[in-house]
Amino acid sequence: MAAEVGAGVLAGLRLAVKDNIDGAGWVNGSGTPGWAEGRAAAEVDAPVLAALMAEGAQMVGRTVMDELAFSLMGRNAHYGTPPNGAAPERLPGGSSSGSAAAVSCGAADIALGTDTGGSVRLPAAWCGLHGLRTTHGAVPMAGVTPLAPSFDVVGWFARSAARMAAVAQVCGLARRGGFARVWMPGALWVGAAPALREAAERVIEGRAVEDAALPECGMDRGEVFRRVQAVEAWAALGDFVTERGAGLAPDVRARFEAGREMPPGDYEAAVVARARFAAAMEEALACDTLLLMPTTPDPAPMRDAAPEVLDRTRGRAIGLLSVAGLAGLPQYALPVANPDGPPLSLSLIAAPGRDADLIEIAEQMEP
Repeated sequence: MAAEVGAGVLAGLRLAVKDNIDGAGWVNGSGTPGWAEGRAAAEVDAPVLAALMAEGAQMVGRTVMDELAFSLMGRNAHYGTPPNGAAPERLPGGSSSGSAAAVSCGAADIALGTDTGGSVRLPAAWCGLHGLRTTHGAVPMAGVTPLAPSFDVVGWFARSAARMAAVAQVCGLARRGGFARVWMPGALWVGAAPALREAAERVIEGRAVEDAALPECGMDRGEVFRRVQAVEAWAALGDFVTERGAGLAPDVRARFEAGREMPPGDYEAAVVARARFAAAMEEALACDTLLLMPTTPDPAPMRDAAPEVLDRTRGRAIGLLSVAGLAGLPQYALPVANPDGPPLSLSLIAAPGRDADLIEIAEQMEP
């Protein structure tokens, strides 16, 4: 039950909610027409939604999302493409596309999304918003349609770090301390826009810096992510895809089928590589280390971009977004003004459980 107007940490803030998160009396649609068929309305709010509403957030609507959260571009074959308030001629990014659109266009003050492979971070970057992928397991996923459970997390969007911090407080994410060292892998910064480098310099001030490469995991990092995600997605939703998924967009269906057809040996090799990478990242981020990198390698594609452009953009994006995803790390997408073009975004990544510490850095960056 929502708190009375005027009461609570989030009093008066308009809240939009991704349509794979349960709300009492609603049947979540998960971005595809067949999902709600034959399902009863949820009897209770998902815990994360209940927590925000108990602190005064006023829900204003549910948002369009990519089908079953299995895409990154923000286009939905059935419900259309939500607008990008920061770059109207460009895609908003997905799968939490509608949640990012609601905040970027001023229809909501905060918005809940989910992030498996980048579904909060990418739309935050492309729509010029603050966005957080939380530490895996830090926020309850009960009442949320799964995609790939070992990656799935709840996240949120806002136009300021202060509002991001307020949501984090409600979600029980506490600060643990500062950062003494900044890690900026040199290869990830090749060709980065000057504005991104200037923002990074503001974070670096007073901290030791190193440019060591990211750990190796024995195969391409993006491929590791794709294999594990595909198999988990088929395990979670394959029955639906088989029985009622005839209307799925061809690209979404192909991703599910890749999980069904994955040779066991390929999946097992990816699981081993992921574990190796996660352990190495945990070690590298110990001792109060903050990882800085661009959130995405490319600006948002145009709304009418060809399929081959979208495939290439998705593949390149996963290469960066998989860093936090494979290791279950928190990642904060911090908007950076770009007077010469579409929005830019700087990512702050830290050890598990340091979500609120990342938000504190973002708060320090605000005017």
